[in-house]
Amino acid sequence: YQQKNGPIRFDKYTSGMQGLSFGYVTKKGHAFELGLEVSAVSNIYGGYRYIWRPERFSMWPFLGLGVGTAVKSIQLSQGPANAENYDKFGGTQQMGFGTLGVLIPVVEVGIKVEMRAMFYGLDRMVLSSGLGLIVYL
Repeated sequence: YQQKNGPIRFDKYTSGMQGLSFGYVTKKGHAFELGLEVSAVSNIYGGYRYIWRPERFSMWPFLGLGVGTAVKSIQLSQGPANAENYDKFGGTQQMGFGTLGVLIPVVEVGIKVEMRAMFYGLDRMVLSSGLGLIVYL
């Protein structure tokens, strides 16, 4: 979602996204992540997550926060013309995000399901849902 020329009207469009991230999780559930997402709005980001890991339950919920920046040179797809003109009209490239999800640990991997809201100032918001595979090292 992003503002058109007025403060109330918003453009809305949909795009697929691919991502890759690396991170570290402490024994107490604190997780730190660096990542790259490519789409119509591509980002480089860093974030923190707290993963609640109950001993007798095999689904671990998590909450997270992070910051990043849009990188126009690595866009994988094109959004509508209004999205391409976003930065020409003073749109910010820095973003902050909040994420909510669940991690399902399996023997050598984990499955991550999450929802994320990314805010580029007060005039652009990107909502994403994701499914990922975590490889334990």
